[in-house]
Amino acid sequence: MSEDQGRRASGTRGSEGEREDAWADVRGGRIADVLRGAGPEEGQGVALDPRGDEIVPPTALVAAAAGTPEAIRGPTTWPWLSWLVIIASTLTVMALTLGERSESPELDEQATSQTIRMQARVLLVQDSIGATPDLSGLDELATTPRLVREVAVVMAALDQGDGARVAEARRELLRIHTQRARGARDDAPDSFDELLGRALATPLELDAADRATLLDELGWFAELLLVRDLADDDPAKVALLAHARRSATLSGSIILLMVGGAMAGAALLVVGNRRRIAGVLRLGIAPKLCGTAIYLEAFAVYLFVFAAAAAASRLWPGGMLLPLVGTVGGAIAGMVWPMARGVPWAVARRDLGLHGGEGVVKELGAGLVGYCMLLPFFAVGVGLMLATEAIAGAVLSGDGLTRPYHPEVVGLGDSGPLGLLVLLGLAGVFAPVVEETMFRGALQRGLRRRLGMVSAVLVMAVIFAALHPQGLLALPALAALAVGFGMLREWRDSLIAPMVAHGLHNGSLLLVTALMMW
Repeated sequence: MSEDQGRRASGTRGSEGEREDAWADVRGGRIADVLRGAGPEEGQGVALDPRGDEIVPPTALVAAAAGTPEAIRGPTTWPWLSWLVIIASTLTVMALTLGERSESPELDEQATSQTIRMQARVLLVQDSIGATPDLSGLDELATTPRLVREVAVVMAALDQGDGARVAEARRELLRIHTQRARGARDDAPDSFDELLGRALATPLELDAADRATLLDELGWFAELLLVRDLADDDPAKVALLAHARRSATLSGSIILLMVGGAMAGAALLVVGNRRRIAGVLRLGIAPKLCGTAIYLEAFAVYLFVFAAAAAASRLWPGGMLLPLVGTVGGAIAGMVWPMARGVPWAVARRDLGLHGGEGVVKELGAGLVGYCMLLPFFAVGVGLMLATEAIAGAVLSGDGLTRPYHPEVVGLGDSGPLGLLVLLGLAGVFAPVVEETMFRGALQRGLRRRLGMVSAVLVMAVIFAALHPQGLLALPALAALAVGFGMLREWRDSLIAPMVAHGLHNGSLLLVTALMMW
């Protein structure tokens, strides 16, 4: 250690010039040996965190550099400017999402059609095992002529032979006239509803041309109706029922695992809270090395690039990949930003949580356990989302209500195995790495400069939820999920566990959706 460094390590706070000199030492790499771990043998460094293997300058040197015992003063920042960019970019992304939905009603219709198809398969399995299918929720989904026809087909397909559900299905079709009078879009030919009315009652009496028309307009729903009156051992009926059972069984197994995980997670939360109260379990993100708002700045850079790319994709018809490019470019810019502003990578990496924590294997296990522990948070969020949706549906009477869905999942049933693998890679690997690095790494770290753990996590969760494309009604569920990821970051400091939990959650939901759609 140089004479100047030794004088600053003596325990005095030092002048402003001395603190700047100490930070210059970090930037210039003159304590790189200490950061690499070369100093402890000579008493020149202390461990950054008992769970990690990085070494930081002695406390006195840190104090001389930043005037505090835990951080090194970094470059001058302007938090108000970062917040201005974050708020403006968030509002821009929300406006773009809402605008895209209002301009693409067919996407909402397709997403709701997927929901009807998934519910129909569950009802079909219930009917095949002798249980009474509950059709009460289907009527609420019939908000367009196409969706009315699909709901009517499901009702008729589950008729018990007494004609009661066929009559109910025909009454359902009468809603189409009201919807047309209100200006609803309807691409079906005028004669189709007459054909559908006959098909609901006697599907076996249709000729080949009528069956082809029905299949062309209604696809899988037509298949469901056409096998209703076939013998139970008819190959077409057996194949359709077997497919429905297989889909429901596999997706139901995943859901049961998630429910079991949530129950175990709730128990672990109780135990963990008791250990926290007893002082055995420590929560709270590890003290930062860089004592300025540089990470809030880094998140603002990421979000600005992402919002700019999203806006450009709306203006340029051929820019479908721009949001993905913006996500990648923004994340890279956000991670590079601290270094461009003079913060060493060893310091930024530790502050962002990009380290091995207590060991990669242990952190992977913590991610699995942590996922179970965040499922109760998610369940509460889903409950709030459903309550909000019910209230909004009652107020709007179903008209103008945009239900939560992710645009990338629409059409998943027609994408095939390759499309599913691509989506699994994006949702289960790419999104967790990028989002955890930026939201739990940069944003949450930046918020913790001024806010306590709970406040920082809640603010981060609201921003995280607002930036997702599922729509306003999904905000409670997404925010609750983000709270769980944020608490994992506070527990482990390393981002490995939040990334694992994030990937498990996205992958599980995507698999359930795909299995119910195929």
